Amino acid sequence: MTNSGDVSTTGSTAPGITANGNVTNSGNVSTTGSRAAGITASGNVTNSGDVSTSGNAAAGIRGVNVTNSGDVSTTGSTANGITATGNATNSGDVSTTGDGAYAIFATGNVSNSGDIQVSGSSAEGIISNGSGGNNIVVSGSIIATGGATTAINAGSGNDTVTLNSNARIQGIVKGGSDSDTLNLNQTVSECNASALNASATTQTGAAGGLTVNGGAFTWTNFEALVAAMTNANSCNATSGGASSGIATPSTSNRINGQDVAAPIALFCVSPGNIAAYRVVGNAGVPLFAYSREGNQVAFIGDNFGATVTAQGDGSVLVTMPQANGKLYSTTIAATMCV
Repeated sequence: MTNSGDVSTTGSTAPGITANGNVTNSGNVSTTGSRAAGITASGNVTNSGDVSTSGNAAAGIRGVNVTNSGDVSTTGSTANGITATGNATNSGDVSTTGDGAYAIFATGNVSNSGDIQVSGSSAEGIISNGSGGNNIVVSGSIIATGGATTAINAGSGNDTVTLNSNARIQGIVKGGSDSDTLNLNQTVSECNASALNASATTQTGAAGGLTVNGGAFTWTNFEALVAAMTNANSCNATSGGASSGIATPSTSNRINGQDVAAPIALFCVSPGNIAAYRVVGNAGVPLFAYSREGNQVAFIGDNFGATVTAQGDGSVLVTMPQANGKLYSTTIAATMCV
């Protein structure tokens, strides 16, 4: 069935479009009434129109495999935005207002590059509740508010949740009862990807969380975590044509420039973030990246005896052996690089 017109219904169990097979819709569909779905099909649904429903259990779209690029909004308890008995792909805006309503409920894989917002007690942004190993991939936004606390629920099965760059999450990302994996594939503008990766990989199990690009990610019940965050292109310094993985320093931001014989050069590269280079002749070789948030340090290869220690007053002590056998040390004040 193909529809490009406007459809409006009023009354309980009065769907806007219903089909025994596949549906392609580019029109506007609105329904008012309990259990009055916007579009319901026994086959696949492809929608680029606007779908709105008002009524308890009045789903926006129901089908097997659902592909949506339109705006879907529902109002009413347990009124899901999209329900797919197979896979769901969304690049549109999906919003639900009502207790127990899911923006996307699927038993298969879910891909979301659109904007999702849910409000209501026990409402959830995305849930993939099949028993197999499903993939949930997010590069859009999911906002759980108004009593809703769960942005993503991996459900049962050995599932994988991937948060790509541009993913914005408000709410908890939950693994299920089986063996689940969380992939963090962020491009980091704060230039501290190495430190974030090091911190993330220690946070499996009951709960974990990171702030990336000013946005908070909070997760629970993941047995494996793959941190593949990389610095933005603007962060990468080069040495001999190879990316160093730490931020490009500006000489004007040198912290210890007064120490002309120092074996290490320290730079403020962005608020809360410090880059260190080992001094080799007249050149600098990337040594480590440090983030004040969580006191995270990530060495680029060998540490060459360097140490980084956060102090109780908020300052940071950096030490490194010198060629003459003495130990160089300097303190980065709590007021620097903030």
